[in-house]
Amino acid sequence: MSEIILDLRGEECPAPLVKVARTLARISDETLIVLTDIKECVKLIRETVESIGSYNVNVQEDKGYWKIIVRARTTN
Repeated sequence: MSEIILDLRGEECPAPLVKVARTLARISDETLIVLTDIKECVKLIRETVESIGSYNVNVQEDKGYWKIIVRARTTN
């Protein structure tokens, strides 16, 4: 499984949310890693992606920015 990294540090929402949505629309099995340094973006991206229901979202804080890890849920 490959990873796609979106480094959106310094970008104000809603632009990062739009970029995340567009990326999720074109990928399937890849893991999306979003980097942001704006706490409001973390909340907005997490809530929006979780509301879709087909992704697992994990947020990690790291040295002044956040890493949002989005993976498609597996169905068994």
